[in-house]
Amino acid sequence: MAMKDYQLYEHQKKAVEVARDKNEFALFFDMGTGKTLTMLEILKTKYAENAGYKTLIVCPLAVVYNWKNEIAKFTSFAEDTVVLEGGNMQKSSTLYKTNKNIVIVNIDSFSRGDFWKAAYNWSPDILVIDESHLVKTYNSSRSKNLFFVAKRTKYRYILTGTPILNSPLDVFQQFKILDLGKTFGENFFAFRSQYFYDANSKWSGRSNYFPNWVPIKEKFPELSEKIYQKGMRVLKSQCLDLPEIVYQNLEVQMTKEQLQIYKQMKDNLIAFIDSNDGKTSDVAVAKVALTKILRLQQIVSGHITLDDGTVRRLDCSTRLNALETTLDTVLPNKIIIWAQFKYDYKILEEFLNNKGYKYVKLTGDCSAKDKQDSIDVFNNSSDVNIIIANQASGGTGINLTSASYDITWSRGFNLGNYLQSHDRNYRLGSEIHEKITKISIIAVNSIDELITKKLLLKEATASEIVDAVVKFFKQGERE
Repeated sequence: MAMKDYQLYEHQKKAVEVARDKNEFALFFDMGTGKTLTMLEILKTKYAENAGYKTLIVCPLAVVYNWKNEIAKFTSFAEDTVVLEGGNMQKSSTLYKTNKNIVIVNIDSFSRGDFWKAAYNWSPDILVIDESHLVKTYNSSRSKNLFFVAKRTKYRYILTGTPILNSPLDVFQQFKILDLGKTFGENFFAFRSQYFYDANSKWSGRSNYFPNWVPIKEKFPELSEKIYQKGMRVLKSQCLDLPEIVYQNLEVQMTKEQLQIYKQMKDNLIAFIDSNDGKTSDVAVAKVALTKILRLQQIVSGHITLDDGTVRRLDCSTRLNALETTLDTVLPNKIIIWAQFKYDYKILEEFLNNKGYKYVKLTGDCSAKDKQDSIDVFNNSSDVNIIIANQASGGTGINLTSASYDITWSRGFNLGNYLQSHDRNYRLGSEIHEKITKISIIAVNSIDELITKKLLLKEATASEIVDAVVKFFKQGERE
């Protein structure tokens, strides 16, 4: 693949210059503002110093081949790049044997097993972690293992558009990996006690006590100052001329079967479903609140998991009718259909096959190679205008800017997945469209409405924390 001619935006040029003389740097670029290309430009400056540097790029599974493709498009390093595939043992074996200087591996490789030891022994000079919010948990195996690997490196870079999802506590582990504890130390609890207080401390010792760690307002300037010294924040609104974004809620009534089962589950934590023989009843029980939420989500999207683990299809014709009407209206525009559950894919595939619509999938069941193939076909083929995607598997780091529409069939509570999936087709490259339309299919008076409201509230809270607490989010505030 020949290198692509391109020009950098001003915010990208600035980041490359700022990072040039730093051993560690954070690209807190809004999703879709070109952080991958910016990182490649930074790598070029390092390879100009020493062509023998070894680089380990750690990223979500869905984008390992996207990184390889971007390297081929924008650098001369394509022949010196390898993607590690297979299980952790195979990845470790490949890493020990490779003569390539740029290695790309999915981030889950560090969650279990001993792959991290192979990465540690390979001793990379440069570590790049894409979507670093995935290592924000200080005591997770993934975060701990990547910290050990980071200690072997000379240069470290973290990339994410969402460094703070729930609380400024999220920055601790990301910065620990970034600069080995120089900014906030290596002890999470010491960091927490310095910048936060427990708003529920008066309830400490009681059976229902749960701490609520709230930032100390007087510490905001210090926290902001420290973060900004090692990172640069870029917002889409500041650097890109993106099309108008339109949100539409498509309200539907649940079918008679859905309503009956939904009410039983909501009121009694148990639902009775007519068995296939029509003479007996199968049972679905929700013993805890989280399971209840899960079951209610399943019911509105057209299925339910029974106590024996089997999945029962429910009549969701009203939801499918709404989807059909929407597709008939907006095709042949490119469309993403977001779905939360595995059985949703089955329902959607059966529907699309019956209607003769061509589509591809981007779900957790797909390999990294299959995911990239689906992305390429969807973005480039004039015959395939629909992609079925999962918010977790297909929502992080990928580019689906060929889509001017997306439709949410089912949704979860995870704010990170919501924000990531939201921007897959609202980013650098989406200016080819006059507008981006996001359609949510919502069952009236159901968990659909609750989840949508909660996500919007979470997004507002995260934005308040980001904008008020972390001053570095204001690009160019300091020189």
